[in-house]
Amino acid sequence: MQNKLYHAGRIAYIRTIEPLKPQEPVEMLFFGDVMLGRYIATLRSRYAETEPTFPFTNLPEIISTYSSEPDIVAVNLEGPVTDYQVSYCELCFRFMPETAELLAAQGVSFVSLANNHMLNQGETGYEQTRTYTAAAGLSYVGNPREVNEFSSYIQEINGQVVGWLGFNEVEAALDYEAAVNLTKEIAEQTDFTIVAIHWGTEYVNTPSSSIQQHAHDFVDAGADMVWGTHPHVIQSIENYGDGMIFYSLGNFVFDQYWSAGTQEGLGIYLSFTDPSNPTYQLIPIKLAEPYRGDPYLMDEEGAADMLSRLKKYSENIGVITDSNMDFSSGVLKPW
Repeated sequence: MQNKLYHAGRIAYIRTIEPLKPQEPVEMLFFGDVMLGRYIATLRSRYAETEPTFPFTNLPEIISTYSSEPDIVAVNLEGPVTDYQVSYCELCFRFMPETAELLAAQGVSFVSLANNHMLNQGETGYEQTRTYTAAAGLSYVGNPREVNEFSSYIQEINGQVVGWLGFNEVEAALDYEAAVNLTKEIAEQTDFTIVAIHWGTEYVNTPSSSIQQHAHDFVDAGADMVWGTHPHVIQSIENYGDGMIFYSLGNFVFDQYWSAGTQEGLGIYLSFTDPSNPTYQLIPIKLAEPYRGDPYLMDEEGAADMLSRLKKYSENIGVITDSNMDFSSGVLKPW
């Protein structure tokens, strides 16, 4: 006998009345902003024959360093995947349809569509993004403008029910009350809940007090993890209540070559068997130079420097970093 689970108008999956007991850990990797247009698209064309997997050539190695078979590899897809074009400005992104297949082929399985560039080619671009990503086998969450049926998604992984929320407040008047209420609704149906949110101020390493309060509200509503993007630099990490907040993971693939901060990013390896006792591993990422912008693992010296800075950024917003938040090793086991 089976029971269909409905939420916000979408049927996310079909769950048996007696779900299987979890036997394998849930393993997920999270990364920051992925921009596949502009100069990255130029390089894609240039390397079409010599490096057809650019800019994700190193992604399988990054993934396999932490997990041989992760259940989820998630990125923020910073623009529409579409063959439709209505806007041509420098900040009006468009990614060619084949990039969805490239993402999937190189290991990405989940994308957040909740960001300020997703509507750069109008509603048609957003609709085609959902079509192309789904056709490539990618799961997705997020509406760039409002809280609606695309703002949540539920899936079952190794017997655990995982809920996703996707929200954007950049160049959009996010209804935080609706977002928090939906988070609470999804959290009540799931074992582990993740909020992907595009927010904050670009190029600063600590969140504002208002962003911090919004993050706390999501955790109070039941979010276990808050996955922040948009600032294009790494930001503070906070263990608040029963949740872990990553305010910004910075860039993962981008052509912002003009500062050291925009040419690095943070990945997160999350694993748990018991959803109330997760472990997070920080993954320092460097974007290749000169003038490439594709990710690879930082060397030991660079990683130590990043983790030291992350600890300072976190302490700057009042976060107490104790033995369970070991920034020197990059392992965060907060509870």
